[in-house]
Amino acid sequence: MPSFSALYAVEDPPTPSVRVPADVLPLVCEAEVPQANEVTRGAVATRLIREIYDSLAWLHPEPSHPERASFQRVVDEAEAHQARLEWPTGLTAVPLEVAR
Repeated sequence: MPSFSALYAVEDPPTPSVRVPADVLPLVCEAEVPQANEVTRGAVATRLIREIYDSLAWLHPEPSHPERASFQRVVDEAEAHQARLEWPTGLTAVPLEVAR
């Protein structure tokens, strides 16, 4: 005798609505876009990300808190991005005492 099993379609939970005040994004873009070069734009972006992280660190004082620890990875990536902009591929940083 054939067996049947029920198959139920379960919708994904809705993504929480994120409300950013209308004036915030233009201010972020205003701080980022007019900068003279990639390095400076990268520094602005990294600073914004660090500010968000600092807020999370205040909210979650324990560094191992999952949200804080996860966002630390975002900070690490932003800093790595900044470093790549400062030292393009193929260039090597030379300590000042060696360069003299």
